[in-house]
Amino acid sequence: MTTPLYKKRFCPVNFNNTTLLIGIALFLASFVFYLLNAFHLSPLFFASNHGPFFGADTVDISNNMRVPTLHMDMRKHLLFSVVTESLVDVVGLVFRLSEDRAIMVSLGIMSAANVTLAWWILKRFVTSLALATALAVAYGLTFSNIVFFSIPETYSVSNWFILTYFALLLAFRDIRSPWSAVALGAAAGVAGLFNPTLLSLSLVGVLYRWRWDELKGVIGYGVLTLLVALPVCILPYAYVHGMENVEYVSNYTNEWASISNLFDIREITLVTASFLLFSVVSPYMELAKMIDLNDLLGYAQSPLAIATLLLYLGIGLATIGQAVRHSDRLVLAILVWLGVMLAFFIYFNPRESLLYSSQVLFPLVLLAARGLVNIPLPDRYKTALVASLAVLLALTNIPVLYSDI
Repeated sequence: MTTPLYKKRFCPVNFNNTTLLIGIALFLASFVFYLLNAFHLSPLFFASNHGPFFGADTVDISNNMRVPTLHMDMRKHLLFSVVTESLVDVVGLVFRLSEDRAIMVSLGIMSAANVTLAWWILKRFVTSLALATALAVAYGLTFSNIVFFSIPETYSVSNWFILTYFALLLAFRDIRSPWSAVALGAAAGVAGLFNPTLLSLSLVGVLYRWRWDELKGVIGYGVLTLLVALPVCILPYAYVHGMENVEYVSNYTNEWASISNLFDIREITLVTASFLLFSVVSPYMELAKMIDLNDLLGYAQSPLAIATLLLYLGIGLATIGQAVRHSDRLVLAILVWLGVMLAFFIYFNPRESLLYSSQVLFPLVLLAARGLVNIPLPDRYKTALVASLAVLLALTNIPVLYSDI
């Protein structure tokens, strides 16, 4: 008897010349795309922290890519400067580039690596290489990724660690030994050294193994995961900054966060719209410094944006609905994690939520991939549908970067 697709948790990957060529082509195309964007936007992001990038501190971040530091904004992104400065140095040395150009090439490399790693993971979730490629291209053309992968920002590296975590989860999916908890806990802990909120990835690995009839074992697995993740993340911060970090976190939270946001319908709606709508389909005609709930009205200004939004919502609701209907543990784990991320960023600085939204895009694509497997259509039709969305995303989102600013 043939196993229904929705009961097949993962699809086999056959590495051959075609697969390798597609991977190389996707990396190179992504690299060129993001590099061209970076060159176009560089006069703005090297000039002012108050440029039109939805709250991104581009000058500070680019300076942190020139000289390694563990202070200032890097207090909450401890290893970002150290890692990216090393990459910029290597790129500048190998290609004999100026520092500014080495930063732009490094942005292209990091962004292309994100799209290519997303494609590599997606190949295990759908039955067609073409469909996986279309999903990865759509992921790269989402609005938040187009913007924040093209400028100096910490979230290109944060996304790389989100992708790495899911790649490890895939590798350890059938391994129940404590070593899988150690590996996934360490991955979440290291991710937290680039962005502390990514410690929450630990939840995904634990919930993926949830069994009511094995509750004791699941709790033990979760405790072990946290016993690894927390020290890996917290001890380096404590070693570098000591008790100063307690005061820094307290002051930072008082300035940017509020419990009242969790009960404010406008803030809840703004963050939800940023994470699920603005991050994918731009409602803007040009880049802006900040977002506002009234930006939802921007969709009405463009028939193309409306068409893109409707196709995105149609595919999204159909695929995620199918994923939930045939729910497996991965789908439920991702949904819980998305809920945690939404709640945290409603609490913390909703006005810059678009800046943080790229972190949820790959999990959303993964949910869509899970749902696509369950839709009873030939792969060529699914691929055509996702490819159409990618084309519309490109036509809607890319002109925003190249508008008169």
